[in-house]
Amino acid sequence: LKKYQGKQLHQQSYETFYQLIWRPRETLLTKAERANVVKNLKKYEREFDKADKELAFKRQLDATKAKRSLRSTFRQRVARLKDFRRQQKAERMDLTDGYDSDDEANYVTKEVSIETILSTKEEVV
Repeated sequence: LKKYQGKQLHQQSYETFYQLIWRPRETLLTKAERANVVKNLKKYEREFDKADKELAFKRQLDATKAKRSLRSTFRQRVARLKDFRRQQKAERMDLTDGYDSDDEANYVTKEVSIETILSTKEEVV
């Protein structure tokens, strides 16, 4: 059993196939109406394509708005946490006897490079 779009709704297997009777459906349109639809098919196609493009644009716009909202929320949270850290700086310095862990001058930076020889090959010329 399938929907009109082709999506399968239900499947049931039978051991043997008995009979298939095909019954043609009634035509809902007269020949003149059907000819008119075929004649104006390009116009209908343009209308439906336009509606599809508008729907796709609206979906993209909604997705962009959602991303912007998430980004804004994240930035507000980071700003709030930075503010909180700045407010707690005096208490941290009191607890560490005046040592400011945020000050870069309190750190000594050393650059160490280690070279390892992986293999050597000597050639006699």
